Amino acid sequence: MKLLGSTEKRSCEVCVNDLNLNVTLEEFIKHFRELSQIRLANVGFMPGAERLIKHLHANGIPICVATSSGDESVAVKTKNHQEVFKLFHHITKGTDPELKEGKPAPDIFLLAASRFETKADPNDVR
Repeated sequence: MKLLGSTEKRSCEVCVNDLNLNVTLEEFIKHFRELSQIRLANVGFMPGAERLIKHLHANGIPICVATSSGDESVAVKTKNHQEVFKLFHHITKGTDPELKEGKPAPDIFLLAASRFETKADPNDVR
């Protein structure tokens, strides 16, 4: 639970430090990325997610992804789902240089929201 939503680097730091691992942070990150390439290659959608994404897109509702995952991890996870990920306006990742804090801080959500071309009116409930 301590790692959910944290950035890749932060997750690796916690693992190395909290578990007193006899490995450098750089070595752990390298191994983590290698395992991620294997284990995340066939990640599927949660039930109903693909249908919801397509519905929102078909109805002109702009959506984006805000993930703490890094560039490599996102590339692996989305590789087999490009047709769906093309429906998103943009993807904001945990490796974004503008990101100051990872989840649970709201930074990634605020950054992702700021990248929409038009700003939504919170009073517009259609």
